[in-house]
Amino acid sequence: MAKITIDGKEYDSEQLPGDVVNAVVAKNEIVQNRIRHIIEIEKIDVLSNYYDQKVKDLMAKFEEENKPKEEKKKKNLKNNGSESESKD
Repeated sequence: MAKITIDGKEYDSEQLPGDVVNAVVAKNEIVQNRIRHIIEIEKIDVLSNYYDQKVKDLMAKFEEENKPKEEKKKKNLKNNGSESESKD
């Protein structure tokens, strides 16, 4: 004998009409599906954030590798100059 609680009152499922039992079962399945969907959305949010950061990192690397040579030379001169000053 399975018990079903409706509006705070407990019923024996065998004593209820089939359509009531079916409606309760359908409602329970909907609640479980909602919980599964919420969990999936959380996973999607985590993955979305991961790929957003990955795109930013890859674009920064791409832009650095594709800077005009003159800008790279200036950056290298600036970096080399600061390194020699700190060695003294």
